[in-house]
Amino acid sequence: MATGHVLFLDADTRAPVVCIDAGAQAHAAFSTPDGRSVIVANQNGKLLQRISADFETGTFALDPAATLNLATCVTPSGAPCEAPGLRPDNAPICPVADSSGRFVFVTLRADPHAIAVRGG
Repeated sequence: MATGHVLFLDADTRAPVVCIDAGAQAHAAFSTPDGRSVIVANQNGKLLQRISADFETGTFALDPAATLNLATCVTPSGAPCEAPGLRPDNAPICPVADSSGRFVFVTLRADPHAIAVRGG
């Protein structure tokens, strides 16, 4: 959590495979059920990010086009995602994909609510 890096390790050898710099602070990273993506909660950047993953080949790449800025985005109704009195601090803490991998649910710092983000 001290850096913005997401480290992938070989589980058998415990050797590093790749280290990806996700920016300000990678708080948590979770794989989608199909293993094709890793969703990153970039806490201090207030970003929800996706790393494309191929665990078989050990190939991983940050997908900037899939980044969602939780401080500046708008909801489907057009309201700001981060707003005083409603969602005052949209720093993502833990992203969890549903069983289909289509949706990711994210807990937010200082807010007990979660927002659903449609996956691609």
